[in-house]
Amino acid sequence: YSGIAMFGDRDMPVGTSFKFNGGTDQVLAGAVYVPKGDIEYAGGANNTNVKCTQLIGDTISFVGNSTLKINCSDTPVKSIGASQASLVE
Repeated sequence: YSGIAMFGDRDMPVGTSFKFNGGTDQVLAGAVYVPKGDIEYAGGANNTNVKCTQLIGDTISFVGNSTLKINCSDTPVKSIGASQASLVE
């Protein structure tokens, strides 16, 4: 579980809401794994000093001016695929 910031129960209902509402105090480093969750990552999240944040969810919405970096090469977080982000329907 090295590098996992948040791990969601695999038996949670599809569409369970996870809201990261930002603000200057929000610092999220590592992988957020909620494969059945609806993630909302809102503006003002100050992750500028964090090099690695991965979001894994059923749906992910970005609102406002959030920052997110995925350079995990020198962290305990394992790569989840290609170095580029991709959308899957």
